[in-house]
Amino acid sequence: REIFSDMRISKVLHLGVGGCGVCKPCAKQTGEPCRFPEKAMPSLEAYGINVSELAKTAGIKYINGQNTVTYFGAVLFSL
Repeated sequence: REIFSDMRISKVLHLGVGGCGVCKPCAKQTGEPCRFPEKAMPSLEAYGINVSELAKTAGIKYINGQNTVTYFGAVLFSL
């Protein structure tokens, strides 16, 4: 995230591959607000992104064979 502040990009959203994992337990599990929203990394799906469609649009294989797992994430930013 520091690279974006060095580039004077102030609005950055990192989207990962599942649960955030910053806190144990997650504050959301106990009905509290996020303790570290600047560090949190929600999933693509949490923002309503259809990952298989995103992969298709980007020309990336979503399924890469038996016994494999493919992870997708994204970094969105505003200049």
